[in-house]
Amino acid sequence: MKNFFTPMRIGMVVVIAIGLVLFISRCKTSHSLLDVDVVSEELIDTTESKQYHYKYGIPIDDFTEIKGKVGRGESLSSILGKYGIKPGMVYSIVQKSKDIFDVKKMKKGNEYSVLMSKDSISKPEFFIYENNSFEYIVFDLQDTIGVYKGEIPIEKISKVVNGTIESSLWNALVDNGVSPLLSDELSQIYQWTIDFFGIAKGDSFKVLYDEETVNGKTVDIIVKAAVFNHLGKDYYAFPFEQDGKLSYFDENGENLQKSFLKAPLKFSRISSRFSGRRFHPVLKRYRAHHGIDYAAPTGTPVRSVGDGKIIKRGYQKNGGGRYLKVR
Repeated sequence: MKNFFTPMRIGMVVVIAIGLVLFISRCKTSHSLLDVDVVSEELIDTTESKQYHYKYGIPIDDFTEIKGKVGRGESLSSILGKYGIKPGMVYSIVQKSKDIFDVKKMKKGNEYSVLMSKDSISKPEFFIYENNSFEYIVFDLQDTIGVYKGEIPIEKISKVVNGTIESSLWNALVDNGVSPLLSDELSQIYQWTIDFFGIAKGDSFKVLYDEETVNGKTVDIIVKAAVFNHLGKDYYAFPFEQDGKLSYFDENGENLQKSFLKAPLKFSRISSRFSGRRFHPVLKRYRAHHGIDYAAPTGTPVRSVGDGKIIKRGYQKNGGGRYLKVR
């Protein structure tokens, strides 16, 4: 019998043994790397990501927000100047804005926000001007100046409301939890048909309308159908758009817009009616009063009750005041 452990075979055994050692070693190394990978993935899965709150499309939590309103005589330059923005940078911002928004059209009373960085320097990073209830202009004041428009999503909800007048339409709507804007809309629709300052207790209404809201605030009311019972008579209103103009019609297809308005302005009350013998508040004597006096806040627009031509304007002494004559 030959000796199995010849030099050649011993060499082969050594080579095989070395190979097994390397294989086992690589397996251990691979296994240890696999363990590391698993641990790494577990760390990623268990790490919670930061929740950001966005406003104007910007992660608002990263900034300190300062709210304000455009004051009388204020401009973009004067507002930004209060936060350390130099005139040269303001000029660059105005140039960037030309095709997006005319900064000269900023309105008194409109709101704005300044987003300040939260570092030790605390400098303005964004200026946001709210152009109206649903549109805003973002001025990016960072290294690369940028200007762009944004829109706040509008939510539209269809609603139905009905009620009975006890004191006024305004109060009846508020009592039903309805936006007072609906009162203005109805007064515009029925202004040629019903004098809303002469509506009586017991009058009733039913309205189908769409309410548009932005951030929970009502911005517009669109009446889809309405019926108003005034002194026992029903007055219907249905919208129809023709040639880009929206008008309201009754159940017979007659346009509610007539030749003459029922009232020339949104007045608070009638202070003096037409009379052949009225005690004059200035002259302190009785005399004829051939007109109707409406009391309203200063600045209330006054409209002619119908289309016409102004033929005279002037001032009448002894209590008459300024006047226009319309033919």
